[in-house]
Amino acid sequence: MIAEVTKDPGGMNVILGVHKLFPEMLPDREVKIFSNGASVKLLTERGVAHTPVETAADVFRIADMFTATPPELLITDMSSDGGLGRLLVKSVAARTIAIQDFWGARLNIEFKDELYWPDYILVPDAVGKELVLGSWNGYREEDVRITGWIAFDNLASMNQPALREKLRGRFELKENWPVVVFVGQIDGTARTFEETVRALNANGTPVYLLPRWHPRVKKDGPAEHEACLRFMGELRAGLIIDTNNVPYAEFPSDEIIAASDVVAGMFSTDLAKAAQLKREVISVLYPELGLARFKSLTKLEKFPLVELGCAVMAQNQDELKYYLRHAIDSESAFPGLDCGPDQEKHFPCDGMSAKRAMKEIISILD
Repeated sequence: MIAEVTKDPGGMNVILGVHKLFPEMLPDREVKIFSNGASVKLLTERGVAHTPVETAADVFRIADMFTATPPELLITDMSSDGGLGRLLVKSVAARTIAIQDFWGARLNIEFKDELYWPDYILVPDAVGKELVLGSWNGYREEDVRITGWIAFDNLASMNQPALREKLRGRFELKENWPVVVFVGQIDGTARTFEETVRALNANGTPVYLLPRWHPRVKKDGPAEHEACLRFMGELRAGLIIDTNNVPYAEFPSDEIIAASDVVAGMFSTDLAKAAQLKREVISVLYPELGLARFKSLTKLEKFPLVELGCAVMAQNQDELKYYLRHAIDSESAFPGLDCGPDQEKHFPCDGMSAKRAMKEIISILD
């Protein structure tokens, strides 16, 4: 049996990307998903078969089961707090593969100790590989495999003009205003959202603002969530459109990003998705807020999406106003943020990343 372990939404998406290819590429293998954290609810909503591992008793039961009968292969995401995957990488006598859904995810935090290093790690690009080798001193370069952005494969087939029509019809967006999507995280989201609303108000150009809250924010950051809801009433330049209660099956968040004109947030994976979709991307990283949080979580000094030229970084209110104005105002003397060429270079969209990952998995099994 091949065991797949997932916890957070981003990691879950890369696990699902390879999971769906097993029947086609390894039809003789039994594959089971073991879920914990936010993925339990999300997998259930999507109708994906999985085994929830939610309590300490569940964890001990699975650990004992894998100790008695180790899986042929353990594939895990690299989620916040490590989760079940980190525990099993350390304790299970099986070959292990970790899949990164974002640059540097948890390398220098929960997976920093060599005890938790997987036998192999799949990363999205050369930047991701450099981050692994720079973080895990002594890790074998040949065991870091570049596959592309697995969770972004579905973006390659998206019909963006059709999705814009779908969005405007579903939410009755009757004015020809730009659509700005704000993607939240947890800590720092409320203040960053407030700053975004303030900048839009100051600029005065009406927009449809669609905030997208992190799936865990209600549970893990209730104060942040409540503050965000208060700030939703403060937009004067346009309208707030709340899409958060729309079922995933009706309108997935990826489609909402694809239908937007501008995507803003701190350092969410959704900003990289927006770059893949060639949207205008603004990373709101105030030194004392988003940037401090990014450094704390990743132990990196700079956000790779900005360093690659695929997004602009706003570090204060004046910069945020400037970038939002030039991203959304068709009358601007400098329309657009000019990230398109670098987005094309660093985010090719061929829809084949999961297949490349599966080929690496097959080579490891052989």
